[in-house]
Amino acid sequence: MSEYERKEVLLLIDEIYVQCGSGLEYEECLAEGWVTYIEARQIISVSCKQFWQLIANEIIERFAEMRRTRNRKISVESRLSLDQNIGDSKEDIRSILFPVQGDFTNGVILWQYAKSLGKKKYQMMKYMSQGEEDKYIMDKLHMTNDHYYELKEELKTDMMIYIDAQC
Repeated sequence: MSEYERKEVLLLIDEIYVQCGSGLEYEECLAEGWVTYIEARQIISVSCKQFWQLIANEIIERFAEMRRTRNRKISVESRLSLDQNIGDSKEDIRSILFPVQGDFTNGVILWQYAKSLGKKKYQMMKYMSQGEEDKYIMDKLHMTNDHYYELKEELKTDMMIYIDAQC
């Protein structure tokens, strides 16, 4: 191996470590990077146009595998980790405790529509979506009973219009 090749490999491993190696030990990544390079060099021809890109992909994948291994050890060691799987399930605790609550795009559209209804109605919707009681919302927004319930009925009508427009 030439001195030039050695320097290029070291530079490549260092760049990949900066991008993909946070939380991993540098020395371990360096050693694994070299092992990966030597193994891949035996398979990939140096004359290949994409030689360095293919090598980089192999090193990135090795770092990702190191991270997965480290995370499995952490989840086994930490009983409070949300990344643990429950029994034989492939789902982790986080996905069960904090499930995806719907379509992101539709959520953005809904809140953009809510903003277009005006500041008071938007604030009311925010509080309602958080499960707040009517009394709490009236106090926070400094509204009278009559004004609050009037806006609430208008909001109900606005939401029916929104739902009809989505169908």
